[in-house]
Amino acid sequence: MEQIKNQWTFKNDNEYYTPEYFVRPLIKHIKKRFEGKKDIIIWCPFDTKDSAYVKVLSAAGFIVKATHIDTGQDFYTYDPDFNFDIIVSNPPFSGKRKTLERVNSYNKPFMLVFGIQYANSGGFVEEMSRCKNLQMIMFKRRVFYMSYANYQILIETGKIQKPTFHSWYICNDVLLKDIFYEDLEEDKKEKIIEEFKYLNGNK
Repeated sequence: MEQIKNQWTFKNDNEYYTPEYFVRPLIKHIKKRFEGKKDIIIWCPFDTKDSAYVKVLSAAGFIVKATHIDTGQDFYTYDPDFNFDIIVSNPPFSGKRKTLERVNSYNKPFMLVFGIQYANSGGFVEEMSRCKNLQMIMFKRRVFYMSYANYQILIETGKIQKPTFHSWYICNDVLLKDIFYEDLEEDKKEKIIEEFKYLNGNK
């Protein structure tokens, strides 16, 4: 156990990594939304170059601009010096209303991950109502977010520990209809472990 604890380090409990299989469903929707556009520029404002969003969306042929607070680009104070067509990411678990408020200020299409429990917050729902064209992608399965604690459970028990809540993508002016309900094609455990190691610099 101590060996695992020394090998995997995280900055804080607010850092959970999105698996690649939760990014792949977005590709078809983005391509359809910008059909006919040659260069689609995606801003991932909570991501490093190693994030699943950057890797998967770049591989799909999009131009991806990644910014992160660790490189001095705090989403809540930073204004990008580049043009972009859409914002796509999984924001930190805390400060969701603040995130949505900031995203709305750009008046651009976006696709952001939120846990369904945030619908219990009046302030968050109020901010949702300010979206130009509010849309959602809901999923039949819960998502396995990668964290040190979840990795421990996976290694020790072989079980994938998922959160008790479902996650959805809240979108603005992206989808062809307001609500999509989709299944998720999950990766195998070995792929998840490999991805986790990569994110932690153990390539």
